[in-house]
Amino acid sequence: MDRNGHNFRLTEQENGHPSEDDLLLYSDRELNREEGVSIQSHLGACWSCRARIEKYEETIRSFVDYRETVQRPMDEAPPSGWRKFNDRLEALVIERGQQSALTRMRGWLGIFRPSLPNFSLSSQFAGRVAAIIAITAVVIGLVFIRSNHIPVVSASELLQHASDAQSASVRATTQPVIHQRLRIRTGSQSVTWEVWNDVQGARFHSSLANQTSTPSLSADIVNVLARVLQANQMDPQRPLSASSYQTWRETLAQKQEEVVKTRLSNGVDALTLHTVPTTTVNEGQIQEAVFSVRASDWHPVEQKLTVKSTNGTEVYELLETESEVVSLNQLSPAIFGNAPAVVAKAETKPSPSLSPKASTEPGALLPGVVASAATADLEVEVLRLLHDAGADLGEQINVNRTSNGAVRVTGIVETDQRKKEIVAALISVAGNPAVEIDVETVAEAVSKQKQKSSTSPRAFTSEGVEIQGRNIPAEPQLRAYFEQRSSDIDGAVRQFAADMVAQSRQAMQHLGAMKRLVNQFSDDRLEALTPDARSKLLGLLRDHAHAYQEQSALLRRKLKPVFFAGASEDLPRGPVISSDEELKRFVQELFALAAANDQVIRSAFTVTSETARFTAINSPQFWQSMTKTEALAAAISRQLRS
Repeated sequence: MDRNGHNFRLTEQENGHPSEDDLLLYSDRELNREEGVSIQSHLGACWSCRARIEKYEETIRSFVDYRETVQRPMDEAPPSGWRKFNDRLEALVIERGQQSALTRMRGWLGIFRPSLPNFSLSSQFAGRVAAIIAITAVVIGLVFIRSNHIPVVSASELLQHASDAQSASVRATTQPVIHQRLRIRTGSQSVTWEVWNDVQGARFHSSLANQTSTPSLSADIVNVLARVLQANQMDPQRPLSASSYQTWRETLAQKQEEVVKTRLSNGVDALTLHTVPTTTVNEGQIQEAVFSVRASDWHPVEQKLTVKSTNGTEVYELLETESEVVSLNQLSPAIFGNAPAVVAKAETKPSPSLSPKASTEPGALLPGVVASAATADLEVEVLRLLHDAGADLGEQINVNRTSNGAVRVTGIVETDQRKKEIVAALISVAGNPAVEIDVETVAEAVSKQKQKSSTSPRAFTSEGVEIQGRNIPAEPQLRAYFEQRSSDIDGAVRQFAADMVAQSRQAMQHLGAMKRLVNQFSDDRLEALTPDARSKLLGLLRDHAHAYQEQSALLRRKLKPVFFAGASEDLPRGPVISSDEELKRFVQELFALAAANDQVIRSAFTVTSETARFTAINSPQFWQSMTKTEALAAAISRQLRS
C-alpha cells in the first residue's frame, strides 16, 4: 500500500509506483476491476506514471500505424494452408519438448534479474516484449529493403523530374542537339523513326528505317502518329518527352492517374505513369496513356497511347532504343539541310558514334546523307500528305521543284494553328534533305514585307469602286420562286445567292487541285513513278473528281426548281480515258467548262450595278454545260477507280 492507500500487486516498485508490467496490463484492460481502479486512482495523482503510460501507448500506436500503412499493403496474403500454422507449430514444440520462443525469452531476461530486484516478468509482459522486439526487427528489415528501392512519386513529380533531367543534359552541352531513335509499333506493323532536335537553332530532322512490307507504309505510320500527337496538343517533334506528355495531361479536365514501380523488358527498374481521362473523349483523342521513365535517372523510355477511332481503338507504342544529347559541332553539317539556324555549325568530322547507319531498305532517309534530287515518288508523297491535311483546297500552298531538284513546299496560312497542322502533316518527310518546307502565317509574311519595305519603300495607291444599287441579276427569278415559299423574301434571296456562290467556289477548288496535279509531272517523270506512287497520284485525282461531281450535282439540284423546272436529269455519256495524255486533256477540259459555269453563277448571284440585269443562268446552254461537267467528272472518277 502506498502513501495514498492504494494496493498494488507483487510487482510494485520500491518507490510506490506501478511496475511497467502493471501499466501495460492496465493499458490493455487485462487487470481485474479492483486492480484497474487502484491504478486509475494512482494515475490521477501521479504525473510520472501518466507520462510513462502515454509513452507506452504512443509506441504501440506507432507500430500499429506502421503495420496498417506500410507493412500490410506490401505483404501478400499467405496461402490458405498457412491458416493453422501457429497451431501446428505449437503442437510440434510440445511433441519435441522444446522451449517456446516465449519461454526462451523469459530465460534470457532472467539473466538480468539480479540487477533488477523489483522487475517481475509476467507471461503477458514477456509476450509484449517479444512482440516489440519482433516488430522492431521487421521495421529495421523493411526500412533496409525500402532504402534500396525508388519511392513512388506523384504524376506531377515524375514528369517534373524527367523534364529537369533532360534540361540538365541540355544545359551541360554546347549547342545541344537531342537525338532519339524510336521504335513505333501499331498493330502488327513497326517502324524505326530517328529524330534530331537542334535546341538553339530550332531545327528538326527525322529519318525512317522501314520495317514494313512497303516503304510508303512506314511513312504512313509516322504521319498518322504525328497527327494523333498534334490533335492531342502533344509535340510531334518530341514524341517521347515529359514536356509533350505534360502538355496533353494539362488539357484533361478530369483524369485518374497512378504511378507504379515496373520493370522494363531489359530488366531495368522503371516508374510508370498511367493516365486515363474520366470524361468522354472524341474520335482521334487519347483515351488512355502510359509513360515510363528509368528509375535510376528519370529518363523517358516508353510511351503507349490508346486512341479512340471509328472502329474502336488504335494503339501506338513508342520505345526508345537510343538517346543522347550531343553538341552540334559533332554532327555532319548536312544533317539539317538548308534550314537556317540561330547558331552557326562547325565544319567538323562527325563523331564515330553518330555516323550514318547503313540501310538496305528502300526509302530509308539517313542523317548526314544528302539526296541530289527528290524522286518523283517522294514528290507524290508530299502531295498526298498535303491532300490528307486539306491543304490543297484554296489555301496558298504550293509544291515546286528547286534548281537542285529538291521538292519545296511554300505557303501562307491564316493562323499559327493551321501552320502547325500543315507542318505536322509533313512530319514524315520533314527530315528528308530533298524536301524543303517554308510555311508561314499571314502575320509573319506581313512582318517580312514591312522589313523589306523599310529598306526599299514603295508607294501604293488604292482605288475604291462604288457599286450603284444593291441588286443581283437573278433577283427577279428568285423573288418569284420564294414569293410563295418564304415570309422573308429578301432574306431568302440573299441566302440562296450566297450559298450558290460559296458552293460553286468550293467545287472549283477540287478542280484547281486536279489541274495542279496533272501539271505537276512531266511525261518522263510520270513514267518514272513506281506502281505504288502512281496509284497514290491517281487516287488523289480520283478523290477530287468525285468531290467535284458531288458538289456539282448538289448545285444543279438546287438551281433546277428555280430556273429549270422541266429540264431532264439525264447525264450525257462520259468519255473513255485510255492514256495519261488523254487524262491530262480531259482534266483541262473539265476545268475550263467548270470555270465558265462558275463565272455564270457568280455573275448571276453577285451584287452589281442597276443596269446589269442580264444573266445566262436560266439558258439551256448553261444547263447542258452543268450536266456535261458532271458527267465528265464522273467518268474520270470511275475510270481512275478501275
